[in-house]
This record gives sequence, structure tokens and C-alpha cells, in this order.
Amino acid sequence: MKSLDVYIESATSTRDKLLYSGIQLFSVKGYSNVGIRNLCSSVGIKESSFYNHFKSKEALFISIMTLLTASGDTVIYTDSEIDMIIASKDIEWFMLENLHKIQNIFSNPLFMAGMRLVIMESYINPIAYELSENNNYNEVAEVTVRILKMYMDKGSVIRCDVDQVVHSYYNGLNSLNETYLLNDTWGKEQSGILMEMEAYTRMYIDLLMGRIGHE
Repeated sequence: MKSLDVYIESATSTRDKLLYSGIQLFSVKGYSNVGIRNLCSSVGIKESSFYNHFKSKEALFISIMTLLTASGDTVIYTDSEIDMIIASKDIEWFMLENLHKIQNIFSNPLFMAGMRLVIMESYINPIAYELSENNNYNEVAEVTVRILKMYMDKGSVIRCDVDQVVHSYYNGLNSLNETYLLNDTWGKEQSGILMEMEAYTRMYIDLLMGRIGHE
């Protein structure tokens, strides 16, 4: 995970070095298999120094979960952005731009390692499970429902059960993102899955614009 090493080496504070190294080590070895000694050794500090930055290993883990949540929040549109989208952009632009924002998050090695960590630990760690259950997809979906209903009111998309359409779309997209994550773990080529994501999104664009399924 060379790219993560770069994050650790370039971090300007010991706290950030521990945070990034924690993401790296936990995502490879599992939370329970990494001790404070391992964490400190990875960034070249004494064990006693760890507690100047985090009260415990669990506190470090919680900080990692908080960082991942904040990273995911960057895909959430603000009210002013929503107003701009509805006023000047069409449904195709919105759906593809939304997809690209999600893909950009997944290109961040810290986020990718963090997602692997969440998946690994969600079976045994309640903190990771809660993040997995209440992931940013829920918020993104809520905003998408809001935007599509506004487009519907303008007559830009067909009358439909927006909640159901959005739920179906993000369930499928989440599965594709999990494949992307798995491919990344094993160092496989990602261009195919990226093309599949775009084709999948364009299918929903066509559906919402009445180009398919309404003959």
C-alpha cells in the first residue's frame, strides 16, 4: 500500500501519522491483531507517546471512523448546490456528476483502506457495524430523492415512485462499489468496473427520462 505510506510519511503531526498508520495496519491485519506497540513502531515513536494523542486504541479507532464519515460527507450536496443544479443543470448532468463524486472518494487510498477496515470489523465491532449500517449512501440517497422530486415537479423526469427508484439505484451502485473495493484489494484493473458504473447510471437516466420502459 505504497500510496498510504506516502500519506503517513507526509503527515505533519504525530497524531495524523498514527491515524493514517492505524487505517493501514487495521485494514491489513484486523483491529484486534494490532497493538499500540505496533502502531508506535510504525511511526517511530515510543509507546508512552501514544497517549499524548489518543487515550486508547479504541479512541484511535473511533477517530478513524469519524474521519471516514467526514470523507463520505463530501459527496453530500448543500442546499445552495441543489438550487443551482435544479436551476441550471439537467437530470443527466446531475446523475453523472453524482456518480463521479462518489468515484472520486473511492480513488482516495485512505478511504479505500478505511472501507476495507469497516467491512472487516463490522462483523465483530459495534462501532464499525454502526458506520456500515448508517453509511453515507443513506444521506446521498435522501438528497437524490429530494433532487429528483424537484426535477419531477419541473416535468424534467417522468412521474414515478422516486424513493423506490433511488433505493434500487443505490443498492446496485453499492454492489458495484464493493466489487471496485475487492478489485483494489487484489490489485486488479478497475477500468471495466468504472465503465459498468457509468452504463448502469445511464440506464437509470434513460428510465427517469422515459426513454425505456414506457413504450
